[in-house]
Amino acid sequence: MQAPEFKDFAKEMVDYISNYLENIRDRRVLPTVQPGYLRPLIPDEAPQQPEKWEDVMSDIERVIMPGVTHWHSPKFHAYFPTANSYPAIVADMLSGAIACIGFTWIASPACTELEVVMLDWLGKMLDLPKEFLACSGGQGGGVIQGTASEATLVALLGAKAKAMKRAKEEHPDWDDHTIVSKLVGYTSNQSHSSVERAGLLGGVKLRGLKADANLKLRGETLENAIKEDLAAGLIPFYVVATLGTTNTCAFDRLDEIGPVANQYNVWVHVDAAYAGSAFICPEYRYLMKGIETADSFNFNPHKWMLVNFDCSAMWLKEPYWIVNAFNVDPLYLKHDMQGSAPDYRHWQIPLGRRFRALKLWFVLRLYGVDNLQAHIRRHCGFAKQFEALCCADERFEIFGEVQMGLVCFKLKGSNELNEALLKRINGRGNIHLVPSKVNDVYFLRMAVCSRFTEASDIDYSWKEVSAAADELLAEQQNGFLSRGVHSSVKRAPGATAIAMANMDINEFREFGRAAIDFVADYLENIRDRDVLPSVEPGYLHDMLPGELQNEPEDWKTIMEDFKRCILPGLTHWQSPHFHAFYPSQTSYSSIVGETLAAGLGVVGFSWICSPVCTELEVIMMNWLGQLLNLPRSFLNCDEGNGGGIIQGSASESILVAVLAAREQAVRRLRDQHPELSEAEIRGRLVAYTSDQSNSAVEKSGILGAIKMRLLPADETGILRGSMFIRAVEEDVAKGLFPVICVATLGTTGTCAYDNLAEIGPYCNEHSIWLHIDAAYAGAALCLPEYTHIMKGAERADSLNFNLHKWMFVNFDCCAMWFKDAGSVTKSFSVDRIYLQHQFQGNSKAPDYRHWQIQLGRRFRSLKVWITLRTMGAEKIRNLIRFHIQLANRFEQYVRTDERFEVLCSTLALVCFRLKGDDARSKQLLENITKRKKIFMIPATYQGKFIIRFMICGIDPQMHDIEYAWDEVRTQADLLLGLDHNRNELKQLDAPSSQERSPVEPKLFEKSSEIGKITESLTGIVISNEKGQ
Repeated sequence: MQAPEFKDFAKEMVDYISNYLENIRDRRVLPTVQPGYLRPLIPDEAPQQPEKWEDVMSDIERVIMPGVTHWHSPKFHAYFPTANSYPAIVADMLSGAIACIGFTWIASPACTELEVVMLDWLGKMLDLPKEFLACSGGQGGGVIQGTASEATLVALLGAKAKAMKRAKEEHPDWDDHTIVSKLVGYTSNQSHSSVERAGLLGGVKLRGLKADANLKLRGETLENAIKEDLAAGLIPFYVVATLGTTNTCAFDRLDEIGPVANQYNVWVHVDAAYAGSAFICPEYRYLMKGIETADSFNFNPHKWMLVNFDCSAMWLKEPYWIVNAFNVDPLYLKHDMQGSAPDYRHWQIPLGRRFRALKLWFVLRLYGVDNLQAHIRRHCGFAKQFEALCCADERFEIFGEVQMGLVCFKLKGSNELNEALLKRINGRGNIHLVPSKVNDVYFLRMAVCSRFTEASDIDYSWKEVSAAADELLAEQQNGFLSRGVHSSVKRAPGATAIAMANMDINEFREFGRAAIDFVADYLENIRDRDVLPSVEPGYLHDMLPGELQNEPEDWKTIMEDFKRCILPGLTHWQSPHFHAFYPSQTSYSSIVGETLAAGLGVVGFSWICSPVCTELEVIMMNWLGQLLNLPRSFLNCDEGNGGGIIQGSASESILVAVLAAREQAVRRLRDQHPELSEAEIRGRLVAYTSDQSNSAVEKSGILGAIKMRLLPADETGILRGSMFIRAVEEDVAKGLFPVICVATLGTTGTCAYDNLAEIGPYCNEHSIWLHIDAAYAGAALCLPEYTHIMKGAERADSLNFNLHKWMFVNFDCCAMWFKDAGSVTKSFSVDRIYLQHQFQGNSKAPDYRHWQIQLGRRFRSLKVWITLRTMGAEKIRNLIRFHIQLANRFEQYVRTDERFEVLCSTLALVCFRLKGDDARSKQLLENITKRKKIFMIPATYQGKFIIRFMICGIDPQMHDIEYAWDEVRTQADLLLGLDHNRNELKQLDAPSSQERSPVEPKLFEKSSEIGKITESLTGIVISNEKGQ
């Protein structure tokens, strides 16, 4: 897809999204489809040739929309809100185009710096204590996590690290697993399922304490539990106080809990995922009294502050405990500015991260504080309106207190009666509610969710509830008839429409089209920019105001500020002069898919949440599995238990595999060794990987509390079976229990392939989980000439690769497969009533929340579907082959210069260095980086410092390779004191390397499918005799 096509497609999509949202109340809120509805509508495998974008566009209404649950309909009252707004949709489009992965400051300074400033803005809006803010000059600061689930787990792991350090100091004879076995955390029995799940994932005990009659956790209850556990020899270390519980929006007494926890040195984490947004209104801040006693605080702007999912704000008083708990710092992630700015990779579970701060900045400025406060107050008024309607009907009663935008209510009578009522309401399909159950009382939850909601929508929803009750009670012959609305009903203040100075449909279209034009211009002319920015840490602080202003701003002003403030601080990952790390591929097709997903704004944690979100993912994972020639046992098909999921990153995939393997092993070993306690078993678990594997593998061992052995690779960077087997036998002899081996196809340093054929059989024979991390190289498996590298993959239990690295789908999109999906769901399942639905257990309708760390999840499969259809499998293969050829050409340039040596060269990666000691190569790389014309990073290989040259960018061409080599050669001349006034690069014969793939001649044929690729290959000689 070229720029003009992208503009047409994207502008058509902007019009579609605006029409969809403006007319959303005309659609049935719940779809009428059954599990498996999508399979007959979509081919069984990806198309070989590109399809027209117009055909894809027409299929959105035919294929996608029938399976959408419309979360932004005023008739959607389930769960809690998931925010959506036009400014956030545009920001997601821009973020998808920039496609930077901001794991370190140098990876894209603006990504980090804007996040620091936005978290300070938000903190001031909430009136958080200054100890939480980076601008205070203290230790504190904020970070944007993906979800509250992640924030809760991160806080738990930080608290765990702090408690273990203290315990070791007090008891130096205790080992780690003795300490972990004694740790105990606390939460209310009303807290969210993700809190309980964090305990499971973190491998610690978490006690659910009984809330009081008002469903609040009290300080006295916590203190009694702590004293009881201390007397039993346990170590209290963590408590989660919930401000706005999922069941009823109750508020734990933080003012009581905090002082008790502080007295006993227990970490206090505050989960205000939903209600935290209301604290921007001063009249609600009394509910967060005691916040100064907390160690960490979290709320979700993506719930109630008009910022699209995913965007969860978290603050820590002492990030030190998180940073040190997760710190794995390989050479290729280090940079000169470390310590001067936060490297957010240390503050979170994954390595990679999206540019989420951008949409937060857009929304905050385009709304302003006053409008955001009005939005919150308006929703609270609507809840009071529904409460009054309910109270006026003597058949109903309110359960709990209505304090914000949630009303819990029920028919007077049995639980069975209310279950029947909910089934009837949702069966009618006009509004959507979910239930909950507290103290054996079943009730219905009515959450005000949509920014489009008006008072008339609340009246409509009440009439639906009342009519369903009429039908149900009449059928049961209870003699009740509809009571209507009592004359004493009081309308809630503020329920009328406010002057939303945010953005109307025409402004959105204008803004969206301007953003599309910018994206096309940015990507088409990205070569003209220095790949690295010329800013210093803290550059953005003085360019932006210290806090958000009350009034909204014009979108044109914000777009100009984006160009003035953000662009100068970007590292341009899509530039063909970017040769660092691995690719973060984007494409015009993927950008459009990301935009549509943002517009629909569904959160697909279960099938019923939006059936198409689940079903399209199942089918796309089968498409991809077939494209990569995976064993059929990994696919979602009738004859097996396998299946795939799109995780956010390889880091998450590896951690999920490690945790699933850990829990599976513990279950098995408890049966095999009844004489051992669970703590003893967990203390003996051991995992294995190569010392060349990605830092995420080592980090997963830390997060999963499993000893991760880094086994020496051979002289070519490969982990061999003999080394692995020897290590396992040594550990078994010591009484340890081998759990998992993480093998890598395409190591980060040199893209080496571990020997699966040697490792796999031994894993299977000894019940050791085998996970394959093919994050980068996995894309090459779609080439028939590279399928040999996965010999032995049939032995694996799980496998992952990143579409966002080399398959032209923007971050975050990591494909992961399991042979037995049940092994994962058994490990992570926490199943509260408000998450349950009638189709649970259907293999065609997996609830992906059980397959991942988080609860919520984005509609990632949409951009996969659009990308695969508009590019076609054959074009993707040809582009990958072309990237390999570009790397091959660079390798040959290096080999023609006797001052250099190539140490290894695989796929689109070339590892080289100056001959001699490491200091020369280090200085060369430093000099190149300072010039900012190209960007490469170092690694070590066979004990030597090497420079990695990776083919990246959205559209690399042969002249970009010549440009890069000229830059390397010129800087080598200057460093070595040689004359660098030379002739132009001489033409080389075709690259020759046995390990590289043969290039099919048709790649160079003039055809519409090949497009620009053909033009860039001028001068390359093909030798058919050698198959090169």
